[in-house]
Formats: sequence, structure tokens, C-alpha cells
Amino acid sequence: MKKNRMTHNFFLDRLFQRNVQFGKVKYTLSIFILLFLIAIGNIVFLNNTKATSEFSMWTGKPCSTCHVNLQGGGMRKDFGWQFGKDASFFTPDELSLEGVYGFLDKNKYSWFDGLLAAGADARYATFRSYKTDDAPRRVFPMQASLYSNLKLTDFFKLEGQYNFGPKIFNGQRMWSYSMLFQPDSTYPALIVGFFQPSMGLRDCDMTSLDRRIAAPDGTEVLIATDYAEYGAEVIFNNIGWAEFNAGIFDSESLSELSIFGTTLAPINVKNNPSLNVRGILYPQTFFEFLPYTYFGGSVLINGEFVYNTGFAGIAVMDDLHLFAKYASSNLPGVRFTESFIGGITYMPFKGILLGFRGERGNTYVNIIPGNSFSMRTDQLVANAKIFLLPYFEIIPEYRYMRTEEYRSIRWALQMHFYY
Repeated sequence: MKKNRMTHNFFLDRLFQRNVQFGKVKYTLSIFILLFLIAIGNIVFLNNTKATSEFSMWTGKPCSTCHVNLQGGGMRKDFGWQFGKDASFFTPDELSLEGVYGFLDKNKYSWFDGLLAAGADARYATFRSYKTDDAPRRVFPMQASLYSNLKLTDFFKLEGQYNFGPKIFNGQRMWSYSMLFQPDSTYPALIVGFFQPSMGLRDCDMTSLDRRIAAPDGTEVLIATDYAEYGAEVIFNNIGWAEFNAGIFDSESLSELSIFGTTLAPINVKNNPSLNVRGILYPQTFFEFLPYTYFGGSVLINGEFVYNTGFAGIAVMDDLHLFAKYASSNLPGVRFTESFIGGITYMPFKGILLGFRGERGNTYVNIIPGNSFSMRTDQLVANAKIFLLPYFEIIPEYRYMRTEEYRSIRWALQMHFYY
């Protein structure tokens, strides 16, 4: 495996001498459009199925069906708790573990007649850096989160979380909370608190390029893990065939980010308000012959900074899911980034998900007028999500990464405990 030994700074200096037209896409937009059209074509020609590879596609329901947070992620509702308990490859009685799981599971999700519920997520990983051939393997904690949900009335709920794990990224927050107001399921919901604006699709894999951007030595964080801001958001989740979000937020956490140094920080004015909108459509609501399908997009705007996403997914056959994502961010005249992601997941057995995805990220920087440079990062990822037992997941991964400075292949392993 050949590795370029140039230093990061020398490489940047060399790139400044290249005259690359700012914002040039080089046909990558056409590739994304082609992937999207292929997905739409499959909708027309394949039979109606509900079993899918990811949990949302598997159940044919949005992420908010399982999670307290209407965006998905974090604490699980009663349905999500039951689903996580019953969806594993082995059941506790098959391995004579009824006693252990009997202690954890008393068939109760909440206490005090539904007033209080709690949950947790813990993740540990082993990994080697891509940047040097002799990088040592590390074992480290990724997450140790506790959740709580207080249901004061049917229309007023409080939820919060705290992550005892390490803070890794600028803009990351170790805690969040929100208050949910919704008179009943026929009305929109209002969320107020310190939480993450609705942007794209939330994914536990934060290495994906829809929330990172291409850099000379790999990727830079754009939207941090556990990113949260003070704000308010209205969610129209009572329509049935679609979901819409609109909100206004502070930008203190976002202003902590820096891309290749503070010169290219997304937000230069602290506390300047951010506006966000997101929409997701479910076309099978109108056309019953369609498999479970979704597509949508989002926009986050703060001053001149704009972050856009587009996404689509389809259950093309039993337990087979295709998906595509696009993300871009823009600082006019300074920086433009875009990412293209396409992948497939397959569930051969209950509790075992196999996946593969390809990603390409482009970054175009124009600090000095007339002297622009571009960077590209490619990733190919083969992984599995193996739910051997209730509340326990193993995630092995094999990844190829190509950047301006190196090409590298690594394997990683993650263990996830949840409740």
C-alpha cells in the first residue's frame, strides 16, 4: 500500500497554486440523479413489500414510531423498546439466559403508571487510523448516554439525555432536552428546548459524508455528533403521507466548528439565528402497490452559510433496501462542499443486516480570488449490524478510503448496548 508522505500544510500550499474553477461538479450531480432515477424505476416494477433492512424500512414506519424524539434517535418509545427486545437473532430462552433477561425485562417500559421512562445507549469501538501504515489499534468508548422521558399529560412531555462519554468534536454537546406539546395526533407538534434541528436523516454512523466533508487527509466534521442548539421547531407529523419540519435555533454550537482553521468556520457571528426546514414524502400512502418508499430533503440557513440535504430509500424486495443521499454546504465565494452517497442493505436472517455503501465528497475552496483548489475523498464501506441478543448489537466494518494524501484499508469493530 503506497502512502504519500507529504505533510498536511505542504499539501495545502501546493494546492493553492492550482487554478481549479470554483464549484465545478464534474458530473457527480448526474451520478446522483441516475441513482435516484434507478430507485424510482424500481418503485414502478416491483411488488409491494414491507420487510426492509433498516428498522424504519423493515417496519414500514417512520423513525418516530420507535423513538421519543420525533426526528428519530435517542430514547425509545414502548414500541421501540419492544421491537428492540424481540428483533434479535437469538431469544434469551434459546441460550438459557431467561434469568438474566428476567432481571432486565419485567415486561415494563415505564414506571408510576406511565409517568416516567428511562433508557440507555453505550458504544465501544476498536479502530486504527487511516493516515499512517503503522498506526496502533485503539479501543475506546464512543458513547455512554442515559435518557429519560416524563409524560406529564397526553399532550405535554419532557425528554432529555446526557452522554457520559468523551467529547470528541467541536460543536458536540453532552446533553440535550426538549419539551413536546401536541394536543392530539391530529395536530402538529411543537418542540422547544436544547436539541438538534431536523436536518437530513439521523444516522448513528457519523463517519458518513452527509455530515462530514472532504479534506486533504480524510474528512472534516461539519455537523458534530450530539450537535444541539437552543430553539423551537414545529413538526407536522399528522398528515400521514408526509412529514414537515420548520424551526428557528441559536448557533452557538455551530459557531464552534472550524473547517481547515477558523478562516473557513461555517458561522462567524455567534448567536446569529439559524432557520431550518425539512420535508419527507411517503408515496405508498397514495399508491398501495408501491413498496415502502420515502424521499425528502432539508435546508439549514445561517447568514451566508447554507446546508442542504436530499435523501431517498426504497424496499425493492423482501428485506432489501436501496438508499441514496446528497448533501452540500456553501459559503459564497469561499467554500463549497458536496457529498454523494449510495448504498444497499439486506437482511438474510432476523436480527442480521448486511450493508454496503459508496461515498464521494468534494470540497472546493477559494480563499484567494483567482486561486482555487479542490479536494476529494472516496469511501467504500462493507458492514453488518448483528443483533445477537436483545439489547446487544455487534457492528463489524471493512472500509476503503482514498484521499489526496493516501489510500488505505481498515477494519473496525463496534459493540452497542442499548435499552
